[in-house]
Amino acid sequence: MKHDKTTNELVRSIRSYRTGIDASSLSRHLKKKSIFEVLLLSAAMKLPGVSQEKKAKFAKSAFLGLVWLSRRRSKKLEKILSSGSGTATHVASAPAHHSVSASAERLNLFDGGSHKMHSETAQVPVVLALEACGRIDIGAGEEDPIKLRLAALPSDYDAAEDRIGWLQDNAPRVSTQYIDACAGKKCLSLDIFDTFLLRNGDAEADRYFQLSEFILKQLAQNGLGDLVESISPEGLTLLRKSAMQTTYRCRPRRNGAGEGTIEDVAAVVAGALGGDSTVAAQLIEYEIAYESTVLRPNPLLRPVMAAAVDAGMSIIGLSDMYLPAAVINDICTRVDPEGFLKINKVFSSADTIVSKRSGLIFAEIEAEMGLRPEDFLHIGDSFVSDVRNPREAGWAVGHLPVSQNLVRSREKSLQRSIERSRNAGVDIRSWAKV
Repeated sequence: MKHDKTTNELVRSIRSYRTGIDASSLSRHLKKKSIFEVLLLSAAMKLPGVSQEKKAKFAKSAFLGLVWLSRRRSKKLEKILSSGSGTATHVASAPAHHSVSASAERLNLFDGGSHKMHSETAQVPVVLALEACGRIDIGAGEEDPIKLRLAALPSDYDAAEDRIGWLQDNAPRVSTQYIDACAGKKCLSLDIFDTFLLRNGDAEADRYFQLSEFILKQLAQNGLGDLVESISPEGLTLLRKSAMQTTYRCRPRRNGAGEGTIEDVAAVVAGALGGDSTVAAQLIEYEIAYESTVLRPNPLLRPVMAAAVDAGMSIIGLSDMYLPAAVINDICTRVDPEGFLKINKVFSSADTIVSKRSGLIFAEIEAEMGLRPEDFLHIGDSFVSDVRNPREAGWAVGHLPVSQNLVRSREKSLQRSIERSRNAGVDIRSWAKV
C-alpha cells in the first residue's frame, strides 16, 4: 500500500483547513483513532457537493488523527503505515433483544391505509424487535384500539427450511391474496431486496465480509493486488463500513433525511487504498457481480406481477439502499431479467435521499406518477419501511415478512461473524446486524 504517499497528500490537502488544536480536543476527538479513519476523512473531503463547513470539520478531524498517530511510538506508526492494518477500537454494546407479545388478534396482512398508527405505539425498541422477527403486535391505544397481527402467510412458511422452495410450491394458493389486493389500484410498488429479490440466511455483516473476500480476489486477479496485499477481508470490511458511515455524514440532507451512495463509498475506499477513479468503478462492478450471485428471484411475485400487468397497473421498485437505481436495475436484470421487464421504474433513496424509512418518498412518487395515495399497493418485508410508513401515507400495504426460520439463520450467521471478527482483533458489534 502507498500509505506514505497518501498520508503526505493528506497533510497537504488539509493544511488550508487547519484550525487551532489543543490537548483537550485532541483527547476528545481522536482517542483511539486509526489511520484508515484519517485516510477516509481525507478522501471524503474530495467528494462533490461537500460544503466548506463540512470540509473544515472533517479536515480538522483528519489532522487531529495525524497528530495523535505522530505522538505514538514511531515504530508503531511506521508499522501502521506500512501494513495498512488499522484497528477498530471503538466498542459499543450490542443492542438488547426485546420480547414482543403474540396475543393480538390475527388479521389479514393487507391494510388499505384507513387507519393511522399512533407514534406512541411504535417505540423504537419494539419496532426493531418486530422488524427482526417479521411480525407485529401493536395496541394503538384507547382512541384507536386496533390490534394487528400482520401474518397472513400460512404458519408452515415460518418453519420452512427452504424459503424460496416454499414460495415456489405455495405461490398458487398464497399469491391470490396479493392479487386480490391489487383490485382498484393503479400502481403495484415492490420493495427490492428481500422482496422482489430474495437474500439467503447470511446476516448483513456476514455478507459484507463475503463481499470483501470477493473484492480482494477480483482485485488480485485483475492486477491490482498491490493495493490490498496487506489487507485481510476483516480489514476491508471495516474500511468499507467506515466509508459508508463517512459518506453518509458528508452528503447533503433533504428535509432532515440522509442517505449514502455507492459512488461516494467506492471513491472513498479507492482513495484510502491509493487508487483512482478506475479502481472506484471496478469496486462498484465487483459489488454488482457479488450481489448478482447471491440474490434469487421471488417466485411468489411472478403471478402477482403478471396479474398487475394484465390489469393495466404500473409496477415500480422502491428501495432504501445506497445503491442508485441504475445499479439496482443492473442487478435485477442479471438476477431476474424476465421479472424485471415488468417493472416500469425503480426509485432508490440513493438518488432521492428521502426514503421509505423517513416516510418522505411516497409523496414524491405520487407527484411524479400523477397518482393519489389510494392508487398504490406496496409489498415489502420491513414493518417500518414497508408497512407502517406507506400505510400512514395512505397507501395500501401487503406485508411479506422474512420467515422466522430464516431470521434464526441470520442471527446465527451474525454471531459467527462477530466471533470471527473478534478473533481477528476487530469488534463489529456497534454496527453489525442481521
